[in-house]
Amino acid sequence: MGVWLGPRRYRSEHMWDEKFKTYTLIFDSMNHLLEEIDHLLDEEMHDNVGLTPGFRSEFADASGKARAELRRQARIGSFTICEEAEELIAQLLSALDKAAEDKTYFDHVDRNGAAISTAAKKLKTVARRDLKA
Repeated sequence: MGVWLGPRRYRSEHMWDEKFKTYTLIFDSMNHLLEEIDHLLDEEMHDNVGLTPGFRSEFADASGKARAELRRQARIGSFTICEEAEELIAQLLSALDKAAEDKTYFDHVDRNGAAISTAAKKLKTVARRDLKA
C-alpha cells in the first residue's frame, strides 16, 4: 500500500511546489509593475521628485520583463495554476492594454496602477484557494 501511495504523494507535493513557484512569479511580476507605477505617480504628483533617464530605463526594462512573464503565464498558466487565476491574468493584461487609450499620461499611469492592484487582490484569494485544493 505504501509503495502505491508514495509516488502519488510525491506527484501531489511536486505539483503544489510548481503552483507555488508559478504564483510567486506572477506576484513578483505584478510587484515590479506596481513599483514603476508608484515612482511614476510620485514624479507626476510631487515637484521635487524626478527620475533620471537611467532609473527610467531600469524600470522600463523591469516592466517589460514583468509583462512578458504575465503574458507567458496567461498562455500556459492553466497547466499549473487554476483557470480562474489564468483568466484574472488575461483580464489584467487586457486592462493594461486599454489604459493606453487614456487621454492623459496621469490617467494612463493611474489606471494601470488600479488595474494591477485590483487584479492582485483578487488573485491572492484565488491563489490561496488553489493552493489549499
